[in-house]
Amino acid sequence: MKEKIVKYKLFEAPNKLNEIISSEINKNVFKKKYNLSGEYSNDVGINIYNGVSFITFKPNLGPLIKLNVMCSNSNKDGTESSLKLKRINGITFYVQYWFSLIFTGITLSISLYQIITNGFSKIEILFLPIFGIVYFFIIRLIASSSTDNLISKIENILKAERIKYIKQ
Repeated sequence: MKEKIVKYKLFEAPNKLNEIISSEINKNVFKKKYNLSGEYSNDVGINIYNGVSFITFKPNLGPLIKLNVMCSNSNKDGTESSLKLKRINGITFYVQYWFSLIFTGITLSISLYQIITNGFSKIEILFLPIFGIVYFFIIRLIASSSTDNLISKIENILKAERIKYIKQ
């Protein structure tokens, strides 16, 4: 799984963006302006994810993906900073990802055994492995679109707060 990292050069002190994201995370659900939730990372930065999800599973394993936002000084004056957005896959992503692969592998082996023993008279048994492959690509598509959505939210925050930036 390829990591998605997007870098920006900001013409502003890093504290401004960090304060905006921190205040957004700490707000009540109904008072959020950008619909972001998150937590402070053990590494450097803040992990953000979408605040409201319409689909939840029990037990809740957390968000599908997170976006690590790291904003730091890039010069000694403090007038420019570098912003790095890095995708982090959550536990939910790994559970769904590996479930789809294991499900596809098991159903493919069973269907191949059935085709070998019974011949091609029961070719419809291949529908389950095809479903597993489709499920695999749907999970990847949802994770990719969630990442793009979070990146566009950060860009909208930069535009709304009138922070000049260049994508690198």
